[in-house]
Amino acid sequence: MTKNTGTKKAKESNEPNQSTITKGQDRVADTLSNTAESIHSKADTAKAYLSSKAKNAEDLLRKKTYEAGDRAQQTIGKGNELGHKTAEALSRSSEYIRDFDANQAKDQMLASLKRRPEMTLTAVGLFALAIGFLVGRRSR
Repeated sequence: MTKNTGTKKAKESNEPNQSTITKGQDRVADTLSNTAESIHSKADTAKAYLSSKAKNAEDLLRKKTYEAGDRAQQTIGKGNELGHKTAEALSRSSEYIRDFDANQAKDQMLASLKRRPEMTLTAVGLFALAIGFLVGRRSR
């Protein structure tokens, strides 16, 4: 009979009692609770970090967009200014051509040629070279 009692006691000692089960459950529950709190904290930290990075990116994009818009306005302004300068130059050229008196220019040229023929020929030669250079560049 002693054998039976020893076996019975061994079986009883191998089976966990209710307090051991409760302690194990409490440890697992505490670990899960601590892990959940840690994950909540890390999620909030990640959200704050990513929000700050998103804000920085948004600010940078806003700045770059403003700069691009400013450059576009400057370019438009310069184009407008150059358009007006071109129109003024064409207007002055038009007035010059309207007021140009070919007979008076011919008389002045002949008088200049009679006074200093070498200077007139030099000026005409340089003018011809300039015209030849411009025409040669356009044909390329």
